Amino acid sequence: MLSAKNTLHIIDTLWLGGAQTVLKGLFENNAGKKNMHLFALRNTREKTVIGHPNIVINSSSFKLSFPIHKIRKLIKEKNIEIVHCHLPKSQLMGLLLSFLNPGIKLVFHEQGDIIDPVPLNLPVYILGKKRISQVIACSNLVKEELSKKTGFPAKNINVIYNYVNFKASGKSENHKQGKFKIGFAGRLIKRKGWRDFISVMHLLKSTDKEFEIHLAGDGPDYKEMQHSIEENELTGIFNYHGFVKNMAGFYKEIDLLVVPSHWEPMGMVHVEAMAFGVPVIASDVPGMNEVLSNRENCLLFEPGKPEMIKERILEIIANDELRKNIIEKGQETAGTFSLEYFEEELGKAYEKLF
Repeated sequence: MLSAKNTLHIIDTLWLGGAQTVLKGLFENNAGKKNMHLFALRNTREKTVIGHPNIVINSSSFKLSFPIHKIRKLIKEKNIEIVHCHLPKSQLMGLLLSFLNPGIKLVFHEQGDIIDPVPLNLPVYILGKKRISQVIACSNLVKEELSKKTGFPAKNINVIYNYVNFKASGKSENHKQGKFKIGFAGRLIKRKGWRDFISVMHLLKSTDKEFEIHLAGDGPDYKEMQHSIEENELTGIFNYHGFVKNMAGFYKEIDLLVVPSHWEPMGMVHVEAMAFGVPVIASDVPGMNEVLSNRENCLLFEPGKPEMIKERILEIIANDELRKNIIEKGQETAGTFSLEYFEEELGKAYEKLF
């Protein structure tokens, strides 16, 4: 149960992303609650559409837009008691608001930016240590890193995992005859391990297995990725889906998801895939391995080891019983990442503020 207190969520933009997806489900599941408000600091061409009457998007698309007067007016008109800030720019806005409106309770939602080698929001946490009432961390790893880097008291950091806001599809537990469809989903940046994924696909070509590659995602490495596909002679079996708004369709398409990230705050594609009955093989890295257990709900491998990834893929393809067990355990795991649980834990965190 969410708090009855008047709450304002602030986010940098409603661009299509993970934090925006979290807010979409939260607000649409509480569409009748008049005490919940959302303010996006900047307008974007593409945006997440949220079905709730209390959504305000600043008209400016200027990246340095900082509509503090509009937000202060909203705080006064709606008698806002809790300001919940998502993403770095919103956190800076929240810190400034805490000086101008000292009566508000300030909550930061940390999705993992603090883990970056040079976290942009580190100064905000250090300067706001005495003004931030609570932090919601998306994993225990994020909580530990935040406390270590900023000195923010661990007792004021609540770990609440993000949720999966769709039902399992009832996808068949057993791969049907034909080419095995191997998927990758993630932003095309180095730490997501897409280069390792392409290397593994090249290694698989030397086997007698028939397979297709399905890749969902975009990012700054797009051109390099396309060149790598051509260089490794994978064009004929490569299916590029680009940025996918409805990931449910993608998960229904594939037989296996490979998550070769070098590091992750937590990540959600592995949990989403498990919800759809897709077996997962993933890097054994902090954050992800808080919910992934080798040979129970997935197969794990050392990050940056294409040969090891290849072995795991071949094992999943060859062993029907193993694949079936991993799918069943994976769906059990995914079932614990519900929106209802997220709301319940968030409500408890809000209660601690008063």
